[in-house]
Amino acid sequence: MYENTQSAGETWAMSHRLAPNSIIVGRQTAGANGNVGRIYLPGGIEFKYTQLGAYYPNWVKLQREGVKIDIPVSPTLDDIKAGRDVWIEKAIEIIEN
Repeated sequence: MYENTQSAGETWAMSHRLAPNSIIVGRQTAGANGNVGRIYLPGGIEFKYTQLGAYYPNWVKLQREGVKIDIPVSPTLDDIKAGRDVWIEKAIEIIEN
């Protein structure tokens, strides 16, 4: 997970919280989940907004907050240059331990 994760990806992560011992690895997500409404304004302008809230089962807000990350992981510039997937590497480390 990372800051470009939105909507369906955030819902997917939240639903996997139901699994025993689940862990979410990554960076803060966008917090952009929920139904999208549209209003068409004069001049051909389309205004989009979130109609419904998105919450965890315990009513903790997801919108504008993002998915709760258990283990924060971010690649460094050297990781990116080397083509490393630090999220997968951390997941493998967690599974092996």
